[in-house]
Amino acid sequence: MRHTVITPENVELSFEVAGITSRFLAWFLDMLFMIIALFIGAWAVSFVGIISPGLQAALVIVTAFVIQQGYFIFFELKTGGATPGKRIMKLRVIQDTGVKINFFNSFLRNMMRFMDSTPLFILHIPGGLAAFFHPLNRRLGDMVAGTLVVRERSHPQPGRIIAEGDEYSTLLADFTLRENIMRVVTTPEKEAMIEACLRADEIEFSRRMEIFGRLGRRLRSRLDLPPMEFASDEKLVRNVTAILLGAEPPSKSA
Repeated sequence: MRHTVITPENVELSFEVAGITSRFLAWFLDMLFMIIALFIGAWAVSFVGIISPGLQAALVIVTAFVIQQGYFIFFELKTGGATPGKRIMKLRVIQDTGVKINFFNSFLRNMMRFMDSTPLFILHIPGGLAAFFHPLNRRLGDMVAGTLVVRERSHPQPGRIIAEGDEYSTLLADFTLRENIMRVVTTPEKEAMIEACLRADEIEFSRRMEIFGRLGRRLRSRLDLPPMEFASDEKLVRNVTAILLGAEPPSKSA
């Protein structure tokens, strides 16, 4: 099952929707990690009981609430949508538009866990049933927050972006510019450029020029690029994409 998104650059992105079984296993692992965190929190708060048993009881309740509600939000925002359980299962949460999840999305989907788990909190029966019948396996929280759980995409090696024997531009040798590219280019833009590079030979020539032209203009407007005599829009996009995928600077000949 796949979810397709058309970017502003008119590039089609396709995501594999996570299955119910893999989502359940990710949730189960997260529950184990959360229980460990709860035990650690309770142990840390127990020292307060020496001073005030009443304060200890209050802190235990507050600690449990913060961990239960904050665990998913913290990791989803910190790692771009992947809690420890999702990371193990190679899943992540994104917005249904294909972009990275933000605080508002994460807060909404996780506050809805109460509805997804009513009336038996541990089993998450309502959320499971909703995901089972939804065409994109969305639980109630995903529907409200406009989010989607997808499988992590394995990115290609830089060599698949720059053809063998083709010349890299001077972008690779400019450390400051490389750092700026890594900082400025967003995940959706990176995904769009990877998709365009890998599918370039399948695209009709005029459409190919249009797509790489849009991507190239977007990069030029956001990056302080040095003049490059051979940098067509496609060449520029391919070199920036290779950098984002970890291409190393060319070694200097002895």
